Amino acid sequence: TTDEGSFDHGLRQGVGVYVWPDLTVFAGHFESGRMEPKGRKTWPDGSSYTGEFSSGLPHGSGVFVRGSVVQAGVWVRGRLVEHIIERSTNPDDIYLDGICLN
Repeated sequence: TTDEGSFDHGLRQGVGVYVWPDLTVFAGHFESGRMEPKGRKTWPDGSSYTGEFSSGLPHGSGVFVRGSVVQAGVWVRGRLVEHIIERSTNPDDIYLDGICLN
């Protein structure tokens, strides 16, 4: 585990970077030790979420990228609830309600 940034009363505060043992990385803002309000979280498989966070979860406007799939929309407590954009860099991919059918 790696911590970079400021601390207040032992809690992460302000802009910083946190790396988990599995190499998941969050770079962004911390308030009272929680990832919020904005940042980027990247997982070991290369997928990432960039946008707003609340209590450490995607919450608000954000973009999730996994491989060739890009999902932009509104997130509530870590779940995508409103698609604004969903696309794939593979022109042969077909989507229905956010699910790739190929």
